[in-house]
Amino acid sequence: MAIDIKNRDMGGREGSLNINGIKIQTPDYLPNQKDITSLIDSSFVNNSNFPNIDVGVYTQWIDKQTLLLISGNLDEYNKVKKSINSGLKPMKDAGVKRKLLHFEFGSDVETLSGQEVDILLQLQDDVGADVIEIPNLFSTEEYKTVLDRAYEWKHFEGIGKELMGIANEGFDINLLRNKTDIISCIGASLRRENRPLLFAIKNQLSPMNIWVHAFSVPRSFRVVNWDGTMSVLLNYYGIDTMNTGIAHPNSAKRFGIQMGCMTDKQKIEQSLESRYFNPVDYSTFKCKNIKNHLKLNTFCNCPICQNNSIDTILQDVDTVYANFRAHEVFSYKKESSNYQNEIGKNVSDDYFNSKKYAKEIAVLYGV
Repeated sequence: MAIDIKNRDMGGREGSLNINGIKIQTPDYLPNQKDITSLIDSSFVNNSNFPNIDVGVYTQWIDKQTLLLISGNLDEYNKVKKSINSGLKPMKDAGVKRKLLHFEFGSDVETLSGQEVDILLQLQDDVGADVIEIPNLFSTEEYKTVLDRAYEWKHFEGIGKELMGIANEGFDINLLRNKTDIISCIGASLRRENRPLLFAIKNQLSPMNIWVHAFSVPRSFRVVNWDGTMSVLLNYYGIDTMNTGIAHPNSAKRFGIQMGCMTDKQKIEQSLESRYFNPVDYSTFKCKNIKNHLKLNTFCNCPICQNNSIDTILQDVDTVYANFRAHEVFSYKKESSNYQNEIGKNVSDDYFNSKKYAKEIAVLYGV
């Protein structure tokens, strides 16, 4: 696996990423399992307009009880493996050829034992992940040892897949950039907006030829009161690929139960709280703050927006969320392609500055 950075300019970097023979151009958005199911469930997406998705990300939440069960019981381990494989099936059916398995940990998981690290590495290989991430719930000194342990595991087990180091904080970058004899790529955990981490990536990693992926990027950023995003323009900091986050299963379950108990009128009111990604300015306003009759093709020409307004999408209350999330996938992919072209022409800074909310976020971060 290798990344070939072809062009760099003030606004980012553009290149080609090769994952076991599958090449994608970067920057790029890598859809997660929720994105895929949203595309499948959307009433405006079909085989004729389904996007080409070569690489995807599956996010698996892990709590302390799950860790304890899979660490001491083969049957429980196989149950989790079976569950992940079941979740991966729609991605495979959608044409995803290469995949990453990313772990998010519940608040009750403070650190990992050596055995738990080994099990999570093995789990990724067993479900067919094409890159093996090395989970990081450690201090810098501890993670050095974990990186070495993962390298030993890989060679002992005869695993031919590349290893990915995980950075949670800015100081992790300094460690990982000096461990390229062990890892060939770096994953940045951006579930929390993290200015020092972005600063470290821009200053230490963007000059290097190493693949940098951002996991669990918020769909809306707190720093602008949730009214905007940077999305794929995180490439400005040297991030080549990214995916958005997956809600904790308990939160998703509660939301599903609540929606199931609502009347159609209540569902419409709830749907108006959904946010719409506008690729013109990178705003993510709530639907209730967008003129309901305004044609969405004013902003985007994806299959969801082409012939719709907020009003027409709300007519089917049970597919509203899927439609808006499917729209994001199309838009993020299109914006990735646009930014690749702008970097190639050495004018990506103009494109970046034209996106009001992305620019505002960068200014507020001061990076």
